[in-house]
Amino acid sequence: MIRQVQKTLLKFERVVERQRYWRALRDTLTLLFPFVLIGAYVSFLNQAIFQRNGFLNHIYGISRWFPGFKRLTTYTTMLNLSINGIIAVIAAFAAANFVARSAHRDNLLAGLTAAISFMMLNINYNFFSAHGHAIIGCRWSLHYLFSVC
Repeated sequence: MIRQVQKTLLKFERVVERQRYWRALRDTLTLLFPFVLIGAYVSFLNQAIFQRNGFLNHIYGISRWFPGFKRLTTYTTMLNLSINGIIAVIAAFAAANFVARSAHRDNLLAGLTAAISFMMLNINYNFFSAHGHAIIGCRWSLHYLFSVC
């Protein structure tokens, strides 16, 4: 039974290895793994400690005795959103880069085009006021403009 599963998985892996887009997807996910791991840790800290109803905050009452708790909440939330936005841009760049590289084309141009196109298509229009002018002095700065929701 186990030998049959191994043979099937090896056959599937050989088929996937020959296809350019599957290799690009595999290489992209391999490249993104460290960033996603850091993002998961930051998200965990943000949700467990630095939210009003977070698990550790709820048990130990950290928000009552820790100085600067609100600022750290703001910073960890901003860091969490920024890391997720950066991961999305890196994914767009890396996928286009790996596909173009395997086709022996200009991989840097393809990656930059994909990253810039991704940012243009995913702009956060809530950043702008009702009059079409940018909000001056926004606490979230420019990362809020390109945050991926």
